[in-house]
Amino acid sequence: MKKFIAIIFISLFLNFNIVKANPQISSNILKEGVYNVNNITNTLGNVQNVQNVSNYSSIYLILLDQNETVLQTIKMKPQSETYVLNNFGKNYKLILIGDGEAFLS
Repeated sequence: MKKFIAIIFISLFLNFNIVKANPQISSNILKEGVYNVNNITNTLGNVQNVQNVSNYSSIYLILLDQNETVLQTIKMKPQSETYVLNNFGKNYKLILIGDGEAFLS
């Protein structure tokens, strides 16, 4: 009986010990979320432009440096023009807020 209880506790401990995974970037179209620029540049290469490709929803872009200082903000309306992004640093973060879809190129 003790072995059975020990096995159950170990199983529960292992099941609830889940590590937070970073979202995988598989496309150059991003939706609302917080992204590491390092992951973006590793997957997509050098990114210089952004555009909202959504037909109906706006999206707000915020670029933060490693000290969480705001470097750039862009509010993009649906089917917006292409905007030039500031140069990315390795530890920068890209925050997208809204229901739109940001196309990075």
